[in-house]
Amino acid sequence: MSLIFGIIIAALLFFFSNEIQEIIVSTGLRDYLVNWLQSW
Repeated sequence: MSLIFGIIIAALLFFFSNEIQEIIVSTGLRDYLVNWLQSW
């Protein structure tokens, strides 16, 4: 069951990745993550 669930989630992420990226960029979350990773 979890395998099927994972495949569905992967498919959704694949189909909606462009929209998700636009949301992340527009909210400034990506820049925050980049800064956080570089601070390590």
